[in-house]
Amino acid sequence: AASAACADEDRTSAAGAVGGEAAASIKSRSKRGRVEAANEVLKRQLKEALEADKANALRIEALQRQLKEAMQADEESAIRIEALRLQLLRERDGADAARQALQMERAARTEAKKK
Repeated sequence: AASAACADEDRTSAAGAVGGEAAASIKSRSKRGRVEAANEVLKRQLKEALEADKANALRIEALQRQLKEAMQADEESAIRIEALRLQLLRERDGADAARQALQMERAARTEAKKK
């Protein structure tokens, strides 16, 4: 009877050890599952951040291109403005010269009439 009780106790201890290992295994799998889920969340967040960075880089590139075009348009406008200013000066000079020539011609006629 004593040996039967010892055998029962050995089986209970063995069953307890197996049960403890199973519980540890379940706990480990549960922890692994949480870690994997957290890793998936982090991977998704990283992917979203990379996509946002790419979108920002494209927006920055577009803004730089627009700035370059605006600066080029300003430069072209400045060149056109300078050309128009020079043309206006030539027109004024030409008009002044024509006016002076007309005044000189009138003065010459007036002098001629006086003589």
